[in-house]
Amino acid sequence: MSFLIGAGAGSHTAVMQRQMKFKELAICDGFANFARVGGATFCAFFGGGVWSFAVGEVAMALVDSLLKRSFSGYRFAYSFKLDPVAVGEVRKFIAGILGSNVAVAINTNADNLTIGRLLGTQALGYYNLAYQLAMMPVYALSQVNRVIFSVLSQQDNEGKKVYLCRALEMYAVLFAPIYSVALVVAPWIIPLVYGRAWVDAVSLFQIILIFAYARGFMAILGTTLTALDKPVTNAVINWALVPISVASYFLGATLGGTQGVAIAVALVMGVGASIWFWLATCRAAGWKIELLIQSILLPNFTISLALLLTFTIPFPEHLRAYMQPVILVLLYAVALSIFSKGRIPSLLMGIVKLSLKKGGNQ
Repeated sequence: MSFLIGAGAGSHTAVMQRQMKFKELAICDGFANFARVGGATFCAFFGGGVWSFAVGEVAMALVDSLLKRSFSGYRFAYSFKLDPVAVGEVRKFIAGILGSNVAVAINTNADNLTIGRLLGTQALGYYNLAYQLAMMPVYALSQVNRVIFSVLSQQDNEGKKVYLCRALEMYAVLFAPIYSVALVVAPWIIPLVYGRAWVDAVSLFQIILIFAYARGFMAILGTTLTALDKPVTNAVINWALVPISVASYFLGATLGGTQGVAIAVALVMGVGASIWFWLATCRAAGWKIELLIQSILLPNFTISLALLLTFTIPFPEHLRAYMQPVILVLLYAVALSIFSKGRIPSLLMGIVKLSLKKGGNQ
């Protein structure tokens, strides 16, 4: 029943994303989740038993569907006779998205399967913790990608190129220091939070950070391919990586154990896959790859220099854990300001002011 009730919610969600109504989408999600919990609790209180969960799901679907229909303001013209051309386009688009998602699921889970089968559950536990921690910023980026897709889908080819360059640059500027600080503090913060028993996860975490950082670029480029109406290209890239990734995981586990798998993930699914996505996106859109790469060179060079200096400075042993991340961020901020001649700090301040202005108007 919940599927029938929410059948049109996805279409209204797409309309709202195109209308940039992300605040309204958040409201819909919040009220829908509240309806699910409230409906299930209410039914359970009156002796509904396991049917309480079903009531909660139906309540969530009903609230979600009604709110999104109201907020989108769009009224679809329904017809029993389907347009074969439109159906073909939708089928092709969905096939590309679905195929890409399945391939991504294989690529990002085969490493766990390999470790679990060949190296045991303890090794899998260390690896899984390291992987989940490293990927946390990327999970947050998924919400930003909704905005990126909405903007890109409404612009012409030149506008897409300009916006993509800016998005890639902002990702590099903001996330490069986040991952670098994580690299620096990992040796003491992971044992502090999870206990000394998890110290073996530290080196795995530091290696997987390479993949996690590259994954952010691939997420943006994958969203761009979808906005370019090239979901099939996205799927082909991910499926082509499946045999390579699975083979590299097996080889890594055989030669280097858990660290070998982590290195395979960093090199194959991080560096290698990222290069492939850059080339495919530029070819699909007819852009020069040098232009896109140029947008991320400065932040990456600056953070590399800051990391090198941070690890070179002889900090007092008892202050190292606290001073290293602080000095790293300061070096990065100062150097980036100097190298960009104040452009990037001004750009960031402009974004902050615009966000505050929009928040005040709402």
